Amino acid sequence: MNAVVVIERRDRHGSIPEAFPQKVAAVYLDGDEYNVYAPPSAVGEALEWVDHFRVHQTTPEGLDMEIAVESAYRALSHC
Repeated sequence: MNAVVVIERRDRHGSIPEAFPQKVAAVYLDGDEYNVYAPPSAVGEALEWVDHFRVHQTTPEGLDMEIAVESAYRALSHC
């Protein structure tokens, strides 16, 4: 398995508007792209929010859409 992790920002300041999750990192596993998000209200060091991370995968159609990926949560959020 080939994995590359690109950290977006290590610190969180909350998002405005509050409805949008904050992107923490992009993870690439064998050519597939996954995005790791912290909650909109997250403030402080991103790793403090690891239990609340959500993982999404870009859709194969390439329409800038993502789908939630539950099964990869632990593996991706701890890369």
